[in-house]
Amino acid sequence: HPRRAGESSPIDAPDARLEELLAKVRAALGFSGDDSDAHDSAMIWGEGENLGMPTRWCLRHDGARFLEEAIGPELSYVSGCDYESFTVDESFEKHTNTNTVWETDFSGYTQVLALDDREAALLFGWTRSHFWCKPEARKWLRLEILYDDEFSDSDEHDSDTDETIRIGARLNDGVLNATIFIDAKTYLPKRMTARVCGDTEKWTFDEWAPLEDFVRHKSGEDSNPPSYDSSGKSSSKKTVAKKRQKNEEKAKGAMYPGLTVLEGSAGGKQTFRVTRARFNSGATNPTAFYRAPLRTEPSTSPTSTKKSANKLTGGVSFAPGVAPEVVIERARSSHVLVRPLIDGVDVGPFILDTGASGLVITKAAAAKLADCASFGEVFVSGVSGKVPCRFRRASHMTLGPIVIDSPVFMEMALGGIVSGSVEPVAGIVGFDAFKSAIVEVGPGGAPVRIYDPRTFKPDANWAWHAIALVSNVPHAFATFSTVDDEDEDEDEDEDEDED
Repeated sequence: HPRRAGESSPIDAPDARLEELLAKVRAALGFSGDDSDAHDSAMIWGEGENLGMPTRWCLRHDGARFLEEAIGPELSYVSGCDYESFTVDESFEKHTNTNTVWETDFSGYTQVLALDDREAALLFGWTRSHFWCKPEARKWLRLEILYDDEFSDSDEHDSDTDETIRIGARLNDGVLNATIFIDAKTYLPKRMTARVCGDTEKWTFDEWAPLEDFVRHKSGEDSNPPSYDSSGKSSSKKTVAKKRQKNEEKAKGAMYPGLTVLEGSAGGKQTFRVTRARFNSGATNPTAFYRAPLRTEPSTSPTSTKKSANKLTGGVSFAPGVAPEVVIERARSSHVLVRPLIDGVDVGPFILDTGASGLVITKAAAAKLADCASFGEVFVSGVSGKVPCRFRRASHMTLGPIVIDSPVFMEMALGGIVSGSVEPVAGIVGFDAFKSAIVEVGPGGAPVRIYDPRTFKPDANWAWHAIALVSNVPHAFATFSTVDDEDEDEDEDEDEDED
């Protein structure tokens, strides 16, 4: 795998010092020797702040599996990792897919994560659940001790580098490198950093305490975790109960951070404070850690009604009898502009951007709407650096045949991006309008057509190519033949030297 600039590359074979260090970390975390499976299953929950709003959160884990929820007053997210899932192909052959990582966004849309998103989720999730330092984790992780000349510039200026031991971590099939900082005195993890999408993301772990301290209910604290449907019946309740009782006895000394802080790669902080815990994940079936992406909204969804029975996931529906073609405007800067109706109002032209990660609206355009209040905070990287922005939520947005319920916009200034437009640009139409639809954009940006994926029939001459989404931005796969050519030339030179 290629090495990224400024980052070290973990090696395959662990050395004796690394194994000795990991043994000390496991002992500090409260699971070593006979208690090695103490952290196999647990659940912690509490309160914090996410996207500038108060949130209730919960983290469950069971071995390599984990599931996290953040339930806020306006936006909620669920994500997880299923250690193992199975698929059956057309010939009825069974295939095993390991470490399927998924995320459900605020609109109820679920997708399987790939590339940087998948790697970051696994590295951070396994570090927070302490799975990373267990011997069985080496099936997927490569670890090494990093020395002073082997860590990125973003860590060189930390004031306590002399008081920490740095461990490099990377997935065996990945390219994203993370650094776990271990306190040289306590051997507990202090923080973790990784460069995600070009910027450093940092997790800080503090206020460590035994799990049993969080299990005991304290007056005034919430004794109930955020609601999650961990459906799935166990084949043997007695077996599950015995396993839980065994793990509970061993997990009493297991250590967890009472306060975790995430400094996002784009800016801003998220905090997670533990108020309660339990000695098991609360899930009686491993399938509880996996949520399959669905095309249509499930009937069990809290927002599902008879009227929305045929609605696509993500709050998307298609108006019957409306043609797929969307009227566009062309700007002198070659941008393709469209005019969606937000709560029935035309607030101005929007940039149609299939590479945008969401919906954007300007403050002036939002002011034209009767009910589009701002809330929360998100940081967006722009030409002038990381800029704090607010969210805006409308009742619905219509563009051609597509209707989006409760669309969420990022409020941003867009001056100077488009030139030659008749009116000031009012926003950007991005991923949220495309995630449950098929969008056709012709050469030069015309025509633009939006199709219902349930009834769409593609042109037989179209060539389809696989893509991957990273932070909701589509990425195409490509190969560079010059790299292979250079390798072949080097091999030929080496052969000539040997002759």
